[in-house]
Amino acid sequence: MTREEFLSLANEQYDRLADLQSRETFYAFEEGFVKVWTELVAK
Repeated sequence: MTREEFLSLANEQYDRLADLQSRETFYAFEEGFVKVWTELVAK
């Protein structure tokens, strides 16, 4: 995977990652963060 391909995939997930800031606890934030990145790496 090239840098450009990775950045394109990460950019597609930016809104989901930014929405994690509204989670009430750090644990909820981290759960969501891991889910987004796990799905990203699977691509």
